[in-house]
Amino acid sequence: MGSVRPGGLALVASLLLFWSVFPPAVGQSSQGHMTVATDYELFGPSDLQGGGHVTWTLTGSKAVEFRAKVIHMFDEYDIIPTGFSAAGAPIPRNRDGKLDVAEGLVYTDLLEVMLERRTTPLGTSVQYMNLYPFDLREENPGDRAAGFQRSTAGLAGQDLNSTADAVIRFLFQASSTTTNARVTLATPVLADAPYAFFSYEVRQSPTLSASFPYPDLWPFLHEGGWHNVTTADGKKAMWVGNDTTGAYENNTIASARTSADPALALSSSFYVPFDLRFASHAYATFNYTGQVADANDRLRLQVAEEPSLTTWTNLSFGPSVTDLPSTPLGIWVNATVGLDAYLGERVRLRLNFTSDAAGNGPGFFIRDFALHAPADYEGEVVETDSHYLVGTLSFSDPVLPSGGIQLIRTPGGEILYYSSTWDTTALPADSIRFRTFDVTENPQVLFAVMLVASYAISLLQEGAYDRYREAHPSVYRPAVHRVKWLHNLGRVAIGVLVLFYFVPTALGVIGIRIFVSGPAYWFLSLTLALLVGFVTRAYYRQKLDEAPPPVVGEAPVLRSRETAPPPPEPAIAVAHCTVREKKVVSMRCESCGELQVIPEGADPRTVACERCGGRLRHLDEGKRYLIVASNPAIAFAWMQDLTKEGKPSLCLSPAAPDRLRLEFGDKDVQFLQVSSQATNAIDPRKLDPAGLKAILPLARQGKGGVILYDGLDRIISEASMGDVIRFLRKANDMAFVHGVTVIGRVSPRVLADPDLRRLRAEFDEYMDLSAQM
Repeated sequence: MGSVRPGGLALVASLLLFWSVFPPAVGQSSQGHMTVATDYELFGPSDLQGGGHVTWTLTGSKAVEFRAKVIHMFDEYDIIPTGFSAAGAPIPRNRDGKLDVAEGLVYTDLLEVMLERRTTPLGTSVQYMNLYPFDLREENPGDRAAGFQRSTAGLAGQDLNSTADAVIRFLFQASSTTTNARVTLATPVLADAPYAFFSYEVRQSPTLSASFPYPDLWPFLHEGGWHNVTTADGKKAMWVGNDTTGAYENNTIASARTSADPALALSSSFYVPFDLRFASHAYATFNYTGQVADANDRLRLQVAEEPSLTTWTNLSFGPSVTDLPSTPLGIWVNATVGLDAYLGERVRLRLNFTSDAAGNGPGFFIRDFALHAPADYEGEVVETDSHYLVGTLSFSDPVLPSGGIQLIRTPGGEILYYSSTWDTTALPADSIRFRTFDVTENPQVLFAVMLVASYAISLLQEGAYDRYREAHPSVYRPAVHRVKWLHNLGRVAIGVLVLFYFVPTALGVIGIRIFVSGPAYWFLSLTLALLVGFVTRAYYRQKLDEAPPPVVGEAPVLRSRETAPPPPEPAIAVAHCTVREKKVVSMRCESCGELQVIPEGADPRTVACERCGGRLRHLDEGKRYLIVASNPAIAFAWMQDLTKEGKPSLCLSPAAPDRLRLEFGDKDVQFLQVSSQATNAIDPRKLDPAGLKAILPLARQGKGGVILYDGLDRIISEASMGDVIRFLRKANDMAFVHGVTVIGRVSPRVLADPDLRRLRAEFDEYMDLSAQM
């Protein structure tokens, strides 16, 4: 069977490109949401090692809420108070209402520590991996402020009224933690991470042990006669009453207030109230036992808000219940009081016991008081994961009630894209089987199966045709042709095998959520090979049975003698002469075929044909070239040569577009000036994203084309090598995906050798033409 037609190959390539570049679309809330985008790059035979990146993006109201938490904590507190997981961490706050870089660095440092969980086991576990350590994506030990600004957006310099999206970018190292397991794809631990250390909780000591300056009753103070006693059943509790009589006094008014952090409150009253501005929920709990003489004796838990913290409001122990209910003495009951009505406020609590003049009793014993204020992200999470794995690993058996995946197999490993939109109150049950080696799912084994099955289809079809042709008398064989539709069926079968090997989720493009697993692919390969082979053989056998018998008795028709073709012309003798000991060689122009003589050692891509004006050899389309030349003419000549068939072209240069258009006279080239001085020009320091936006329309045309970066050395001088390298990496990747040729030019002896080497690493080929141009 012949080779697959270019159209079929283009179709398969287009499908592969579509599935590898565009992840599944996911819905997003207009009220704001969190996006958690991660990519993992791991390699290895069984113990995968590598790293990756995670980016948190909060939009709309979620960004405003998150930014408020960060500003309240890191712009207002000198030291994080007791009750937070990062208690005791100093903050260089200035209380200017904005988040400064130094304040933001404390937040990202604490986020890093929280993700690394520097206790056994280290790191954060997600899916089949353990992530450790973490760092800012653009961390710069020499300039941490610059690293923070490049690794975040919508934080530094923002205040409570800002509406920009909040973005945090981290990188990490990763290692696999299992060889065979079904893993959950959703990663709530990463979604909760930016909020985790805003959670607040204080608990009373179960033994009511003091630790100066924290009193034994903390978070309550020694006030109003409340003190530490031992109950009849041996438990420590706080109580107000007469130790001698074991009962409270008549006409008692006894109040004990809370202090969030007595140690820090010694120097600043800012640390007295509980801060509920960070919480998503808040409630207080305690255990109690005891009773009062009558309904006029009561214990209430009350709350006061800033700024005065002196106006007390009764809290409820149940519907319309503000007085703590009595219990038989010795029977301990748990009480829970909701504080959600005070979220976003700073409050103080107090226990207030009052009695009238008639009758008394044992009163109430209180222990195990705790204030809970968890700070969880609540709302919509858009999760997108990209797994780039090299090795013998495999993914299989996906279960996807809500999310979507795209899987790309390659002989080197597998690429998995996962996306899902979920609410924190209903985590998706999406999961997939991960194995470091499984012979039925292994991508290398399946690649061999694809090759064998494709070869078998071709071999069986060609064998059936050859037998059919040989069955005819030799005089008729020139007229025996292949059945096109039948052999095209074989090509389609091979195309199906190629498609489902590389993209086992390919049917998702038409809404059919089917995953072609390894065993299914084995079965499909065997079935298609046998089916196409047997159908082809049976069809040719049937045609042979139906063919009319050859005519007997007729003399063969003799062709008239044809004139012998003229003898071939002798090859043109090419003379090689040596002029002043310089050798020359001959070469035919790739465009017009004219024979040219050029100096030995000259690059034919730089030599113009004397007849047609084109270059003797063309650049390879889709590659990236970096040249060193003082004159940009060669670069523009190459660009014109590559765009003769109407392909698009774009030039980014520090020079004025009008001058370039006048000098090189190509009206079809789009010129964009890159300069920090000129008007309507792209700022060299903002090539990402401004430059990328300019390139995107050309790439999306899908016609190939050329991008010329002229005068890269001047662009680097106005920005920085790092800015240009980051831009080139993204732009060159975009160009490679869309088959766009890239040419970059720098002037000779401008860049230092280390910088030139860094720049060369971003291109496929480097040519120093400084001696010629």
